[in-house]
Amino acid sequence: MNFVIGDVVVLKSGGAPMTVEAVDNDSIRCVWHDGRVIRERIFLAATLIEGDGTVETMLERLNEKEHIPKP
Repeated sequence: MNFVIGDVVVLKSGGAPMTVEAVDNDSIRCVWHDGRVIRERIFLAATLIEGDGTVETMLERLNEKEHIPKP
């Protein structure tokens, strides 16, 4: 997946919605807040999916990526 600055993403394993701040090949720098502090970290693109962090959106994106038919 090609991420661009401003995309909202989440880790495939779940977590808080994050905003893409920078893209350098497969390294994606994201920012998010935990309610008190703004955090940032670099993630590998393969660990992220686009979405707002809701379970429904995450499952939808994973199903699209993996081509898994919906039940």
